[in-house]
Amino acid sequence: MVQYNCPDACPEVVAELSRIVGTYDRFVILAPYPQMDARIALTAWQRIDLLDEVDEARIVKFVDTYIGIDHHR
Repeated sequence: MVQYNCPDACPEVVAELSRIVGTYDRFVILAPYPQMDARIALTAWQRIDLLDEVDEARIVKFVDTYIGIDHHR
């Protein structure tokens, strides 16, 4: 999950995140989360990384590390 919180609207952030998430054909979801304290949150199976701004390398590393891992047995 890639979630964002933009109280004052941030089309440039959403566009950048959409572009990054769009490079994955499945398993990665982009969604607003206006109640969270962070601006951007990356979440996956008991892992979280909070960002103040878009950091493409960090986002890609996080997604590539956890994509497709299913902890439900």
